[in-house]
Amino acid sequence: VIVELADDGICPQLRRLARALRTTRSRFTVVNELTKTRIPLIKTVHKKTTRNVDISFMCPSIPRWCAVKNTNLIRVYMEHEPEMRKAFGFLKSSLGHKPTFSAQTQGISSYGWTILVIQYCIHEKVIFVDPISFAVTLMGHTKTAAEILTGFLNYVL
Repeated sequence: VIVELADDGICPQLRRLARALRTTRSRFTVVNELTKTRIPLIKTVHKKTTRNVDISFMCPSIPRWCAVKNTNLIRVYMEHEPEMRKAFGFLKSSLGHKPTFSAQTQGISSYGWTILVIQYCIHEKVIFVDPISFAVTLMGHTKTAAEILTGFLNYVL
């Protein structure tokens, strides 16, 4: 979820929204407020589905196109390479509760792990998406989710 702001008063507005989510009968549980990051956000969990939801704040001083373009680029990769998506899903579910999978504990964030898996798939010539045109190139070196996962772990370790 992206909340657009007219000015740079992000932190007070972020705290106000987090307080409102905590004190009202909200559908979300606030996990954390990240105000000292490049793009401030509120980390929440949707109560009914238990899905993690990040509410980020954009304003004129933060180039919105960067965040939106990065999100769309990752979406294109995951849509066109389902085995990579499965491998990342397994990695995320396996490491999700470990400190190494959290930027809050000086580890690598979920976004960071996503970028590393994508880089591995580019390196292994599985898939490439042009970051400007979003043109997808499937490079013919198909791999199963297990092969991507084990190859990735060997690649980064």
